[in-house]
Amino acid sequence: MSMRRILRCCAGWSALIVVCALARAQIAPADKSPSVQDGNAVASAARYAALLEQYRQGNRDVSFLRMLVLSAASQHSVKVRYRAYDLARDVLPHLSAPYSNEDWQIIKIATHTPQDAGFELLRSQPAAADVALGPYAAEHAVLHILLDNEVEPHLSDPRAKVDWDALADRLDRAYGAVGREAAYQRALTYSEEHQDWISFGRYFALYLAHPTPALDFSINNSAFDVFLHVNDPKVLEIAIRAQKFALDSHQDRGPGGGWYLYFSPYAPLGDTVAVICDTDNYSGVAAASTKPVKPGLETHVAVVVDNKTITLYLNGAQVKQTPLTMQKLSALSNDRALLGASLFPNDPTLTGSINEFRIYDVAADADQIHASYQTGPNVVAITGAAGAAKGHRPLVHRYSFNDGTANDSVGHANGKLVGAVRISEGQARFDGAPDERIELRAHGPGAINLNTLHAVTLEAWFTEQKTLPFARIFDFGTTVPMIGNPANIDTYGQLLYKAGRVQEAIEWEGKAVQMTAGRDPDFVATLAAMQAGKPLPAP
Repeated sequence: MSMRRILRCCAGWSALIVVCALARAQIAPADKSPSVQDGNAVASAARYAALLEQYRQGNRDVSFLRMLVLSAASQHSVKVRYRAYDLARDVLPHLSAPYSNEDWQIIKIATHTPQDAGFELLRSQPAAADVALGPYAAEHAVLHILLDNEVEPHLSDPRAKVDWDALADRLDRAYGAVGREAAYQRALTYSEEHQDWISFGRYFALYLAHPTPALDFSINNSAFDVFLHVNDPKVLEIAIRAQKFALDSHQDRGPGGGWYLYFSPYAPLGDTVAVICDTDNYSGVAAASTKPVKPGLETHVAVVVDNKTITLYLNGAQVKQTPLTMQKLSALSNDRALLGASLFPNDPTLTGSINEFRIYDVAADADQIHASYQTGPNVVAITGAAGAAKGHRPLVHRYSFNDGTANDSVGHANGKLVGAVRISEGQARFDGAPDERIELRAHGPGAINLNTLHAVTLEAWFTEQKTLPFARIFDFGTTVPMIGNPANIDTYGQLLYKAGRVQEAIEWEGKAVQMTAGRDPDFVATLAAMQAGKPLPAP
């Protein structure tokens, strides 16, 4: 994957089939031992248990059921939250318009399919629902319910050919414009995934001809694929308008830079990727990438950074090493340390499990990584390092999850479970809900303090159950909001240049160069080619 694509995807990638968390989460055993680190979770679980006991004793008062639904929906256990769905459907017939904010919460909890009574309420009264649920929450909920229930089933057989136009017509008749939107959005992403660029261009034009503020889709990545692969001038003009809409409305704004180090099993172009970035505006990124891992199988990963290279190992074997130019561990941020989630809010969370996670304060070599892989997650094989002082113990933080917590068994950087994450059978389990993560103690005495290390090896055993672009196993550092995104401005400039609007292209590409202080060689080379009237360099 080229650096320009890494930056573009890091900045603005939203999962193209965004998870409607309760509708798509896997049903899993209830967590019987809430994390002792999260007092609020313990209190919430105790309140839910008390309400549930009243329910078992026969309390069916509607006001009581409302409290039970909202309490169940806030629990860590997906099984309990599915119970909230069943209870909410029982409560919904007792609600009456005008609906309160609490009513709309219950309506949303009660709605997972188009057949649920709440679906039509969300579809027909989005303005009222959004007041309670947040901007465009009802529109997005309806769209993703249709994607899950009416569109994705057509892709269950990979050999099947979908007649997207017929599907769009049928969904439009059944649900109105949002039904056609769901079909066209998935037609766009499906053709993009399969590199069917003729169909991709057609469905890009159909889906993004008239974007609105309610659009729940990151335009930039697909607009860049139009630049790369589509020559139809009509599609190109639509891509220019759509990308300008994204820039003007900050639709693709998101965090625009940062100081971070992460590993993702899958990036949008089919790579497994480890990335280090130590400066704002993307001018300090290096990535090591290879083929994606297989979902459903436990995978061993090690990422080694030593201020000279970033090296990626999978299942004990080195798969990629990338030289570092300006990137330094000392320049990374100690702001946050996450397992199973990304620092970028638009990225999906992990659907799967982490068996063990370790941090060493040395750059382990290939033999040590292979030995650790062979030994497995229950025994520590990396016990020294070349150049380290005699008796030095390189393992500084370890999360085995064997005691039912996310505690650090070597150091003092204990983790906190957030959202529906649960620990069972010695593994941290994630269902892919947007708020799920394990927050490790990132800074302070006894914490990870990543930027104090001269070298680091990050090692994990994990299983990914569902492949989602840029879901993280770990992500350390921070992101820095910025006005405008240079990668998105670069896309806009290149689209203009391809359309023959050279002076406008030079103006916008100049902005991307200015925002990165001239330190991004891709942007600088692109601007130079534009000014010379030459073909643009390959991404």
